[in-house]
Amino acid sequence: MGATSDMPIGGLVLIVSAGMTIVLSLLAPGGPLFEPVSQFDFVAASDVLGDYANLTNAVLLIFAIAMLLFLYGLISIWRAVPAEVGMDTVARTGLLMLVFSICCLIVTMGLNHAIVHVSMHGIGSEQPEARLQDLALMLQSTKFGLRYIAGTFGILGVALLSIGLSTRVPSGFHKVAARVTAVCSVLGLILVLITEHFHDIDIGQIAQASLLLVVVMIVWVIILGLGLYKGVIDFSPGTSGEQTG
Repeated sequence: MGATSDMPIGGLVLIVSAGMTIVLSLLAPGGPLFEPVSQFDFVAASDVLGDYANLTNAVLLIFAIAMLLFLYGLISIWRAVPAEVGMDTVARTGLLMLVFSICCLIVTMGLNHAIVHVSMHGIGSEQPEARLQDLALMLQSTKFGLRYIAGTFGILGVALLSIGLSTRVPSGFHKVAARVTAVCSVLGLILVLITEHFHDIDIGQIAQASLLLVVVMIVWVIILGLGLYKGVIDFSPGTSGEQTG
């Protein structure tokens, strides 16, 4: 009763959080709209955060709220998916990885706040400009490492979740969307590994391809949320996706 009744709310929250993520990603300094910079250029990425300090702080705060809403949606799915062996376990493993990924992302938002603070106010005492820049770059490097871990586990989590839920979502559009997302997630994971280990390739092009795959994943989250909100996806024990929708 409780898990089932949570599904429409959980689905709606997934839709809202995914929409907020798209909008905030466009508005974030260094993104498509405000001085686009490569996140692999630590100096430029740090400078643009300081140049748009107020916008950065506002976007990060709202983005953290969006991530917490997304967590609520994931928890709703966790409560509804039966704790059975097989594909249900695969889906639950994906949920755990996504929760870990989101927690890492929330920490990176705090690091961004720290970068802005160091850029604008220093560290509370007179320090050479070069020392402050070194500190900002150290925070930026830490953030990059956390984002790499978050991205890797996030993509793997989406892959496992979409594979696991593909046996429970209705046949037709929802099942195809889950399987396409699973394929895109695997491709995204391969691109992440290539970016990390083969530095003689064009990282910018790999990043653009990865972004396209991430968009597919976000669209699937919205589709999943709509299915949950409308009640066309049923996670009751014994349901195997033979329903149509």
